[in-house]
Amino acid sequence: MKREERGERSEERYSDIINLPHYEPKHHKRMSMESRAAQFAPFAAVKID
Repeated sequence: MKREERGERSEERYSDIINLPHYEPKHHKRMSMESRAAQFAPFAAVKID
């Protein structure tokens, strides 16, 4: 039986963690958007429409 069929919504399932602050690393910088795009660009060819 699916959670939706039992009346359980995602807001209820994750209510204990939904408002926690997002983790930010202290020892290294975040990857730039350009670097991230270059790293994951090869996967665009695998995308299934």
